[in-house]
Amino acid sequence: QGWTMNGGCTGTIAPTTAPSFGTLNLVAGGCPQDYDENNLSGIEAGDQVSLVVSAAPTERRVVYECKSGAVSAYCSNAAFIPGGQYSAMAWDLKGYCDGTISPTAAPTAYINADQPTAPAQCTSPATVKECYFEKDVTTTGVTCTCSDADCPNPDGLTGNACKKDVTVTTCPSVDAYSSSATYEAGDVVRIGTKKFQCKAWPYYLWCGNSAYEPSLEAGVWTDAWSEIGDCP
Repeated sequence: QGWTMNGGCTGTIAPTTAPSFGTLNLVAGGCPQDYDENNLSGIEAGDQVSLVVSAAPTERRVVYECKSGAVSAYCSNAAFIPGGQYSAMAWDLKGYCDGTISPTAAPTAYINADQPTAPAQCTSPATVKECYFEKDVTTTGVTCTCSDADCPNPDGLTGNACKKDVTVTTCPSVDAYSSSATYEAGDVVRIGTKKFQCKAWPYYLWCGNSAYEPSLEAGVWTDAWSEIGDCP
């Protein structure tokens, strides 16, 4: 039940070199790190891996790149192994490779390290990451002394009966996009080292919708997000 008879044959087929890379492009710079189904944590959109497809007469490798968008989450799932049954859902075949690539090559997850000293304008958190963005946070109704110059007192009150709004600059880490997060205008996320900023009203209403998740490829995500550069 698993096979269909196609007919008969005579003679022998001419031997060919397998696999044939005649239609594949050479990925410049050498081969990225081997795909290891036992060590898939940290793989993100845009990361590349190499896969041995033939060991004889010479070792031959092909390169796969993790897709952008929501499907990039599949790249860290062994069920979506490059070249496997569900490979096309998570990986793009980029070509073949030769030699070795530098140790910093993908798939090395971006490490957003702590800065030794927080920038002067950052009131929080206590430790600021290398890749961060500035976000003003306003607290309304803060009690203040009515006689202070920065304390509004339109009603001529005395003592601590007055209120004011206090705005401070926070410096959150630029983290990977999450469909479960709530995003506001000006918030920044990243894919690898590439940064994307949530647009102003009314477009920010789409930023938390996974259909508008930022991608390294063109798409509808540009209605909600703007690419703004790279992390250091």
